[in-house]
Amino acid sequence: MLDENKQGRKAAENAVSDAENLQENEKVSNFAKSRMEARRKKLMATAMEKRPRGLRLYVDPLSDIGFKIIFGRENVMRAFLNDLIQPKSPIRQIIFLDKEMKSGSFDGRGIVYDMRCKTADGSEFIVEMQKRDMPNMMDRIIYYMSRTISRQGSKGKPDTGDNWDYKLDPVYGVFILNFNMPRMQKQMIRRFEIVDTVSMVVGSKKVCAYTIELPSIKRRKPEECKTNIERWIYNLYNMRTTTTKLPFDDLQPIFKEVASVAELANMSPDDYNQYMDVIDYYRTTRAAYEMDRQKSYAKGLTKGVAKGAKEEKFKNAKAMKDENIPLVTIAKVTGLSLQEIANL
Repeated sequence: MLDENKQGRKAAENAVSDAENLQENEKVSNFAKSRMEARRKKLMATAMEKRPRGLRLYVDPLSDIGFKIIFGRENVMRAFLNDLIQPKSPIRQIIFLDKEMKSGSFDGRGIVYDMRCKTADGSEFIVEMQKRDMPNMMDRIIYYMSRTISRQGSKGKPDTGDNWDYKLDPVYGVFILNFNMPRMQKQMIRRFEIVDTVSMVVGSKKVCAYTIELPSIKRRKPEECKTNIERWIYNLYNMRTTTTKLPFDDLQPIFKEVASVAELANMSPDDYNQYMDVIDYYRTTRAAYEMDRQKSYAKGLTKGVAKGAKEEKFKNAKAMKDENIPLVTIAKVTGLSLQEIANL
């Protein structure tokens, strides 16, 4: 019994010692992490201070975090939607429906960033960024719009006697594309509505989709942008490669604010680190995707060349066979088997 008590005390002492060591190691680990993070922030701040005089760098609005830095501000989103839609009564308030604002998803077809918001009158907006072309883009627009509309049906709950009469709040889709719509004539802004094709009268204004094709402004100069929405499109397309002052901030206060929030020098160290982490991840994923795509292309090209060469051999063998050249001779010339030549 005495030995058992000693063993019990020893085990308890060892457990306490292990717990204290673990706690101490955790403190050391946390201290090391904080020192590394502090050094990283200091290096980032030094790099920003030593950048060439007059050089300005901005977030990439086509990235997930860059898109949200710009459009995650209520007044920026409101100004953008007013300039695009130009409603009879200006939108005066925007409420973001998802506080976390969903992150973009990456796959072989493209990158998608979206935000959802609504106005005081109940109108709902989907604002989506699509970086690369993807199959069935028009079908995707229809699906997104339909999914948002169908949510309104839950307002009517039969078990409470609240019978929904199918009255809808307006739903707008805004799809910012870094490519031109496939199988359509190139156009900077499109508007899709339900229209009677005979009378050309709009059947309903409750559903409306806009597409903005950013490459359509590629060769335009700032002074050639005559409307606010053209100025928005110009900056969204050129911001990631611009190293000077963004244009248009003297025309509208909102453009000055966009330039300010999008400039890397104005970001906090935490926001800058988060932005660079997202950009690094995207670049790595993008590089891996491009490598796989190039391998697939090279494999397909090799396979196609081999198939073409084989078909050419059959063609020549058939011509020689029609001239009654001996099959053995044809086989030697083309490299085909006697059976393959006989089957021609």
